[in-house]
Amino acid sequence: MDPGPRGGGPPHPDASPESDRPERSPPPRAIARTTVEVLRIPLALAFAAIRGGERPPESDRLLPPRAIARTVGWGLLFLLAAASAAVCAAELYFRLALPYVTAEPPYTFVPGVGRVFRPGADVWVRERRDRRFVARANSLGFLDREPGDPRGADASCRVAALGGFFVEARAIPLADKFHIRLEGLAARALPGLDIAASAYGIAEAGPIAQLAYYDAYARRTNPEVLVLVFERPDLYRNAPLNWAIRRGHDPDRYPHVTALQARDGMIVLRPPGTDSPRLRDARMARIPAPPDPWRTRAIEALAPYSRLATYIAARAELPRTPLPDGHKRRQKTQWVELLRQRPHYAWILPALAIREEGRLVGTPPHKPGRPRWWEYTFAFTAFALDRFKERAARDGAALVVLATWDAWGPNDPVHRLRALARERGIPVLHEGDYDYVGGGFPTDERFALDPGVRGAARHRRAAEALLAWLAGNPHVCGGARAAAGALPPPAPPHPSAR
Repeated sequence: MDPGPRGGGPPHPDASPESDRPERSPPPRAIARTTVEVLRIPLALAFAAIRGGERPPESDRLLPPRAIARTVGWGLLFLLAAASAAVCAAELYFRLALPYVTAEPPYTFVPGVGRVFRPGADVWVRERRDRRFVARANSLGFLDREPGDPRGADASCRVAALGGFFVEARAIPLADKFHIRLEGLAARALPGLDIAASAYGIAEAGPIAQLAYYDAYARRTNPEVLVLVFERPDLYRNAPLNWAIRRGHDPDRYPHVTALQARDGMIVLRPPGTDSPRLRDARMARIPAPPDPWRTRAIEALAPYSRLATYIAARAELPRTPLPDGHKRRQKTQWVELLRQRPHYAWILPALAIREEGRLVGTPPHKPGRPRWWEYTFAFTAFALDRFKERAARDGAALVVLATWDAWGPNDPVHRLRALARERGIPVLHEGDYDYVGGGFPTDERFALDPGVRGAARHRRAAEALLAWLAGNPHVCGGARAAAGALPPPAPPHPSAR
């Protein structure tokens, strides 16, 4: 006689004749017990691997719940440690192998002059993925060689170049900068002429700010040729209101020497408005924009302290929240209103309006007796040319302007610059006007031709243009020119260089 179900008693009425188990679904506890039974051996093996013990024998004994929790905890701790080790290894790699990834250049502030590089600091530069180098600032705070003793350069034609991005040229190796190329080209093309060139340039510093560089540094070398290097933004960067409305920088707190124009047209120099070399410390109030996604804000918050975060912010396409319609226009309108509250700017700002896309234009019709906006802008460039001409005449130096951009058409600012310089008797050279050495334009295999200021080929073109001008003006270098003897005439402009 078959025994009844476990525990005694008659069989369940719903049980089938072939089985003594009921057909109804097992309770949740039975499901959990079955699941643990199936996972018993893998969990036991993992727990033994973490503890380092031997493989537990296969038995009917189940792992206690405390052991399971300990196993899961050790697994999570292992994953966290592995992720932390990977992040630390990446951070160490970027700090040792890729030191060019920096949050900001090592600027410092010099009272009365403005911001320059910290003397002796290393500025790591990345120019493409496979070319990296370090540019070291000299004792004056510029990316150039150490200034020589002017008393030991009596037999040289001393050349001083002042400018902004093009002269700083942090992405150009020192040997390929235009003033050093000028020395090498002159030694080969004009035997007997010894040129000693020096450069004084900081990015974002316009010609008015460069007046302080000349007075404090370049004048010490007693230059015979003073080269004022212009870039297209320099024609507008001198005007404090223009740069303030374009970028949102407070013109009264700019870390460079600036100028201020009164209603009667008189322009006076002003010292730097802040002792901080960082431009972000001179920003005006901004309208809050929609916040970016949290991962973008987290990476940007860590960028000043982490090289890995800086690299991610520079190389990855971080998601951004699009600005609402009209945000730029409202922002520029707010800046204009803030500047209107200052008496020394209010006289010019009522004649302005802002288009929907954020451009600043003159409000038609133009009121009689009020200067137009473009006249106000170029007045500061004319002021800088006048001040440099006075200094060059006082110190016995020849002044020349070098334009370092390609003209776009009849309305390009280079024509306005030529007109302003022609009125003052200052020659203007263009980097594409001459191809003095070799006839054809050689291809530098180390660098691709780049239309920006980072192209070493453009520095060669600028050096050739300046060399051709020196060859055509033998009186510029004085005694050094007389010792050099007869010089060849300047080469005509090469068609391919225009």
